[in-house]
Amino acid sequence: MDRILIGEQLRRCLGEYQEQYPAELVANYPRIANTIVDLWGSRNLDKYFEDLLIDDRGDRQGFPPSVVHELMGLMRAYDWQRNIKPSSTPDIWGHAEEPHLEFRKAEPLYTSLTLIEAAQKGEKDRIMTMVKAGISSDRTDDLGKSALIWAASYGHTDVVDYLLTLKTDINRADLGGFRALHWAATNGHLAVVNTLIEHGANLDVQNKRGLTPLMLAAQNLKQAVVSRLLQAGANPNIEDEEGSNILHQLLLYGRSREALPILTLLLEYQADVGRRNRQHQSPLEIAMQHDDAQIRTLFSHLG
Repeated sequence: MDRILIGEQLRRCLGEYQEQYPAELVANYPRIANTIVDLWGSRNLDKYFEDLLIDDRGDRQGFPPSVVHELMGLMRAYDWQRNIKPSSTPDIWGHAEEPHLEFRKAEPLYTSLTLIEAAQKGEKDRIMTMVKAGISSDRTDDLGKSALIWAASYGHTDVVDYLLTLKTDINRADLGGFRALHWAATNGHLAVVNTLIEHGANLDVQNKRGLTPLMLAAQNLKQAVVSRLLQAGANPNIEDEEGSNILHQLLLYGRSREALPILTLLLEYQADVGRRNRQHQSPLEIAMQHDDAQIRTLFSHLG
């Protein structure tokens, strides 16, 4: 796969946002970069970004933090472009939208979308100006994401703090059932997690797959966030849509060796080793058959 060509195409997609060019992604994950190029300008790219950054099942190795940072930068650039209208002429014949669009800047109007854009960028002063102008901070975009959800996703703690002073709905869900706490936990934004906990966010809320913020933090190896959620009272024994608890998820889907410190922590908080999922497997049985001796040792005294 021609990385140079993919890189040139991606630079054209980014337009004025060249500072978000993902050099490491192009070098090490050219197929993913090529798919992003193919989907640029299409609404399907939003779902693709979400699939890359959220490992619902926990069966992927995951990206290095530097690549995650680049993917988040691409999302930001794409969001900034998408909040302005395409310059193409409307298709009066009703043909499908082309995947590549050229974008032009629109007049700077205050709308709920510009407020959401400011939340993505962490522009607290701009948000305050728009709120004073009467723009609601609780509106959502076409993904069901509010300004609070976006600010939590990107780790903008000061923006999260401010939005919560406006009585913004802390437990509002996007189209996938993810709340602000899900996204902050997934991305390891401990300061934001702390703020959301202090303001009464539901610790055990589940998305449409039955995943809690604690599950997502554990799957993405965010140990500090896992520890904080457990300290705050998050329940480690909730089941997902497959009847699996957090121990099942970590042991079954290939992250158990890396997650050894998190598994240890979960056992300290009485995660249920005997709970059976829909495949009639218990975490204890899975652990005792594991190829990794450290996993077997960790669970051996629990039998």
